[in-house]
Amino acid sequence: MINSRKSHIQNFSIAARPQTLRHPSFAGCQWHPTRFIRLAAALFVCTLCLVSPTSVTFAQKQPVDKVVLQRKGSSSRITRSGIVVDFTGTKLTIRNRENTSVNTYDADEVVEVRTPQTEQHKKGLLSFARGDMERAAASFELAMIEETRDWVRRDILAMLVRCALRRGDLIAAGSKFLALWQSDPTTRQFKLAPLTWGTHNITAALRNESLGWISRNTDASRLLGASHLLTDERHTARAKNEMNELASSLDLRIRLLARAQLWRLRIREGNLTPSEMKRWQSKIEEMPEDIRGGPFYVLGRGHLVRKEYDRAAAALLWVPLVYDDDTHLAARACLEAADALREVGQSDQSRSLYREVTTRFVGTPFADEAASLLKSEETPPAKTSRAE
Repeated sequence: MINSRKSHIQNFSIAARPQTLRHPSFAGCQWHPTRFIRLAAALFVCTLCLVSPTSVTFAQKQPVDKVVLQRKGSSSRITRSGIVVDFTGTKLTIRNRENTSVNTYDADEVVEVRTPQTEQHKKGLLSFARGDMERAAASFELAMIEETRDWVRRDILAMLVRCALRRGDLIAAGSKFLALWQSDPTTRQFKLAPLTWGTHNITAALRNESLGWISRNTDASRLLGASHLLTDERHTARAKNEMNELASSLDLRIRLLARAQLWRLRIREGNLTPSEMKRWQSKIEEMPEDIRGGPFYVLGRGHLVRKEYDRAAAALLWVPLVYDDDTHLAARACLEAADALREVGQSDQSRSLYREVTTRFVGTPFADEAASLLKSEETPPAKTSRAE
């Protein structure tokens, strides 16, 4: 037994001795089994370092999303976990984490989507919540570079539109909105379309940009361009023709918004009838919920033209109370609702709305106007207040 072991050890020792490799390519080289084993082990470790972590981190880097759903006909909510492949205005597609199945749900059934965000995306949301639109926009622009998922990039684009609307920058808002629409024509964020609903003196820069938009071959860009040019004397006729064509668009939202935009010309003419106002009200109530803000503003303006101040205030207040995505439009509607209430002697409610404009819509020209109106209405309260 001992001799057998010695023989084995001797055989190993012989095998362990350096030997000259016989292959011509390795002439003069010596081969050592133990060194070969060590080298092979080292190469194996290096392979693990180079390959294995990549496959592991690839799995780890896949964002795990949670989708909260409320299925049609059900009163309860369910949560699905996995990887959201896409989320458009019509459907959400999610793949399970094992990559064995893909499910699609109607967008209307989606209550919430929770997904990992880049650091710049998070910073942008934080700055937006704080009201710092410049910093928020800068962070969102960086997030657009970092983010690779198309459906998340669309959410970032929507936030860039919001930032531009807060700043009153209709050119930037229009550019980002059209990029969003190009990525998903069924976008859930059509309510952010930066249209003109009131009257304003169009700037040369916005006019030039709008002329470019109206000349494109997409309904969304034509809607934006025509909206800004509709009350610009030099381009009213062309913009009106565009709106009349868009009133037959295959996109329901564009079709209804184009028709509501044409109401602005009727307000400028001034000869509105009671039946016309009722018809507008009915049309608004038939519209998709998220695009009613601008049309409600025009309805309110129509009642103001007819000096129906109570009805004007009721219509205008829909904008700041419910459809406030366009901050400047919401501020203007709130201010004009206050003006309407003042006309019918509701001074307390009027002042309350003026104060709302000054605090909630800081940074808009309407906040400054409301502050001036409040100051002008101040009366020396000493004797009056005591008598009361």
